Amino acid sequence: TGVQTCALPISDKKTFTITNDGGAALNITRIGLSTADDAVAGLATDPQFTLTAGDGAATLAAGESREVEVQFARPEADAVQHFGAVVIESNAEGSPHVVSLVSNPPAN
Repeated sequence: TGVQTCALPISDKKTFTITNDGGAALNITRIGLSTADDAVAGLATDPQFTLTAGDGAATLAAGESREVEVQFARPEADAVQHFGAVVIESNAEGSPHVVSLVSNPPAN
């Protein structure tokens, strides 16, 4: 619940898992990158981030999990730190939940 952070280097994929620890179905209506319209995330995700698996809607029964994969890629000449967020909207208490994305500064 709440905000989690995932740091990514110059080019990498990271996976995180959403697990339904409750006793009823978890109805996920959205797993997506933040946009300018997502007030909860506070920013639109930089285009260097993409969701490569696990995005979209889903229903998880009690005890079920879903993996979400985020990819970050930048041209070698790009020396800027990038930011973004994965927004998860569901029937879970405290929804929406946010996973913050931060690229590590490029090595010099």
